[in-house]
Amino acid sequence: LLAQLLPSSPAPPGMPGSEAHDLMQIVTREGSRLNGMIQDLLAYANPRPLLRSRVDLSEELTEVLQLFLIDRKTDGAEVTLERCGPVWVDIDVNRLRQVMWNLLRNALEANPKGPVQVSLRLGDGETGAEGEAVLRVRDHGPGLRPEVCAHLFEPFFTTKETGTGLGLATLHRIVEDHGGTVSLRNAEGGGAVLTITLPLSAGT
Repeated sequence: LLAQLLPSSPAPPGMPGSEAHDLMQIVTREGSRLNGMIQDLLAYANPRPLLRSRVDLSEELTEVLQLFLIDRKTDGAEVTLERCGPVWVDIDVNRLRQVMWNLLRNALEANPKGPVQVSLRLGDGETGAEGEAVLRVRDHGPGLRPEVCAHLFEPFFTTKETGTGLGLATLHRIVEDHGGTVSLRNAEGGGAVLTITLPLSAGT
């Protein structure tokens, strides 16, 4: 059926520049977008129980960032990581990896050229309460409009043309399920900064 829809093209089928190649690129992009929407809906509508384990959040964050930069092909966008370590937390690793991935994706969507600044610290009373891990992701996009701020974590609220409005809502739920907090505000000098706090493992 797909072959019947493809018009004749002067370029060999499948080669860059051919209409067949361009159509397949569109199909691939739309398939990825629809899959992402389905995953968002499933994650929010049917959250599974947490499977906690004691892990070093600093190492997990570093690995997620490395994989993200390879997968997303960020075209030279500057992404920096400032971390302390180790930072031991009791978390569902897969769920928190999902959170970290979404934070990085959102930051680069705000400004694809970056820079994106990621930091992980132990709370000291100023950067966060003692006994907490504090993760911050700052973008250099346009920032948040005042009328948007009150609805940021509401399900199905989105400012994106193709968004489901479940990304931040799901992130908020995951973090709260871990006993943590999430906040998002405009940053001094432009852009926005999202802050996540998580309780440290007992005995840390």
